[in-house]
Amino acid sequence: MSQRPVPVEVVGENGVSLRGLEWPTPGPPVIFVHDYGADLDQWDSLTGGLSKAGYRVVSLELSGHGLSDGEPAESSIAEDVRNMVVQTSSVWGPCGLVVTGLSCRGAVEVGAGHGAPVQILLSPPQMSTDFLKSGEKAMRMIMAGGTDQDGHAAAKAAHDYLPGQRMLMTVAGSSETGVGLATLRPSILEDMAQFFRHSLAPINMAWVKHKEAESAETS
Repeated sequence: MSQRPVPVEVVGENGVSLRGLEWPTPGPPVIFVHDYGADLDQWDSLTGGLSKAGYRVVSLELSGHGLSDGEPAESSIAEDVRNMVVQTSSVWGPCGLVVTGLSCRGAVEVGAGHGAPVQILLSPPQMSTDFLKSGEKAMRMIMAGGTDQDGHAAAKAAHDYLPGQRMLMTVAGSSETGVGLATLRPSILEDMAQFFRHSLAPINMAWVKHKEAESAETS
């Protein structure tokens, strides 16, 4: 059952506070990270819907954006995303990650080893083959519009070269990008929820059971 969002704050190793909202729905955590230059309002059409599907949604703002501390800088995106993932997964276990635009670069640099084993990349930018190949391993759904030639080429490159399991979701007949792409039809949000249900939920559930067993042994 979906809950009303509450303020949430993540403090990274660099001491910068990144703020946003959490929908405290019992379920696997999913972090939303907006594009550089935007804020968490970019996700208004998706976060509530995914919460209703049974996920603990956490929508956080990059440094210097919205209510977060620090100064905005493209060079800090990867560190911000890593801090979001590490801190969130330490509390609620392995999490999903939904990113768009330049924030996709940060997602490339985090993966299962950091606590984000399952990711959705909406309209990733063009990234070099060497950078993609050097990324962290994760299971990723990469989305692009079928008639957005440049965007589809960038998504196809991410699909071909990122480590781990990948699937390319092409939205036929669409030139939309980013969040607009994911909100074209209600079925796309359900596809995203199903992706997390089949790939993230078992991993998170295993983590929860392990923590419960550890707690029982020490009590």
